[in-house]
Amino acid sequence: MSGNVPTELMQVDMIASGYEWVCPECETYNREIGITEQIRCAKCNQEFEVKEAHHAYN
Repeated sequence: MSGNVPTELMQVDMIASGYEWVCPECETYNREIGITEQIRCAKCNQEFEVKEAHHAYN
């Protein structure tokens, strides 16, 4: 980028990349692309009900 400072701020699109959770049975880190009422662990195949979704903060 050049050293010029724009007179207006440029706009960008923010894209959510998914949700993360740790299985309470086998402690496997799981990633999901969306929220559903129930989720299944990729390793132990145990199914869980989704209690609440939280957004990550810096």
